Amino acid sequence: MAIASRILPTGTFLVNNSLDEVSYSLNGTTGAYTYNNGVSTSVNKLNYSQDFTNWNKNVAPNDYTVSADSTAAPDGSTTADLIIKGTTAGTSSICYKLFTGAINTAYCGSIYVKAGGYSKVKVKFGGTAFNNIDTGGTFDLAGVGTVNSIINGSTVTITSVGNGWYRITVTATSDADGGNYVFSITPLDATYNEVFAGNGTSGIYLWGAQVELGSAATAYVATGATTSININNFAQRTIASGIEYVSGSFDEVSYNPNGGTGQIGYNGTDTTTNKLKYTQDFSNALWVKQQLSTSIDVTVDATTAPDGSLTADKLAQSSTGGTYYSVYQNFTPTASTNYTYSMFVKNAGGTGSINLTIYDTVNAQYAQFNISTGVAGATTINGATFTLNSRSITSYGDGWYRCAFSFSSSLSGNFQFKVDFGVSGVGTGVYLWGAQLEQALTPTAYVGMLGTGVNINNFARRVVSTGVEYVSGEFDEYTGNLV
Repeated sequence: MAIASRILPTGTFLVNNSLDEVSYSLNGTTGAYTYNNGVSTSVNKLNYSQDFTNWNKNVAPNDYTVSADSTAAPDGSTTADLIIKGTTAGTSSICYKLFTGAINTAYCGSIYVKAGGYSKVKVKFGGTAFNNIDTGGTFDLAGVGTVNSIINGSTVTITSVGNGWYRITVTATSDADGGNYVFSITPLDATYNEVFAGNGTSGIYLWGAQVELGSAATAYVATGATTSININNFAQRTIASGIEYVSGSFDEVSYNPNGGTGQIGYNGTDTTTNKLKYTQDFSNALWVKQQLSTSIDVTVDATTAPDGSLTADKLAQSSTGGTYYSVYQNFTPTASTNYTYSMFVKNAGGTGSINLTIYDTVNAQYAQFNISTGVAGATTINGATFTLNSRSITSYGDGWYRCAFSFSSSLSGNFQFKVDFGVSGVGTGVYLWGAQLEQALTPTAYVGMLGTGVNINNFARRVVSTGVEYVSGEFDEYTGNLV
């Protein structure tokens, strides 16, 4: 969108000149990135989050230099730095930052990384506050991005965000003794070694480092010299309480859901609307259940969904026979158009293995996910119809994962959008919630849908193709020209 946000001197907040009357006190107790008496669970705990000239080098032997503002970052600004591996043999290039942490606390670290001559990288937590044990992973910055190894039981993800950039996340829990809290990134050679002699010009591009409380990364919040000052270039973020901030500039936004602008449409066109129906009701006949030798039991509202509501369904083996089951809904996508298919999934005593699948009765694309370990597995394309763009798996706590992959199709047709899941016996399977198919390269905030294309109105935030933004179905007082 052309204008992410504008704040007038009066405090009025505008998004693409279409919102007004958003209440916000720049000096108020809720602030741009605090909530609940000054506490926000999503504040970035790293300072200089995109200026790696102000990060630390490991003690000798360590050999690298930083070329600041070397290339375009994921947000389009020329603010990404290149970490250049030196030529000295027997050296590593550990780029790290200390942060203020707390004992016995779970943290998620994330960073945007791009190959700059080297395509392998290690991202980890460490230091005395983590028992002096590395916790994180190693990653391959090629294709859709690959997890090479998981270190010390960390939950890790790598997600392609376009133009060669990947967002990597790792988790760790601090010990009971405290000490130095360290987050670091290290370029690796082709066989994942960190000690090697570089050529003096190659390295990795870094941007947007973040450490936050919890087990999953939220929207990136850039920082300067202190973590309490936001550079104010992020598009949006939501803290654990559900309160959302756009460009660090608003708190409570109100919305009349019966107003004339509607929640999911603008000028009759919205390229990010969820294309699926009954996205939380898998008992509906639009969701076709598939198993040759037995059937699938659907228990409606069987457990708590990721948004805290009792709306997640259980799909389970109903009688002896078969080991893999499927449920799907049909939709006809537009040819040569990028889509992302996503689903929130939790294991219900099954094998912990699922596939998200697109099938046109001849050709198929499969993306495998392990919902016990939170790792994206292999992808398989049968036939020439489909092109895979990226895939990701993101933890939402309490055993829930959002599995997603982005694709395009050379053809248009009545395709099946499936979830295949493994069972371990009668009564076992998966919990499902929040199916979404959208025209996008990555999954955006979930938009729950009923059967008539009506929004359930439980999403956190989304932006339609015109740039108009909706937050939790709670805006009111649109004054822009909507016709």
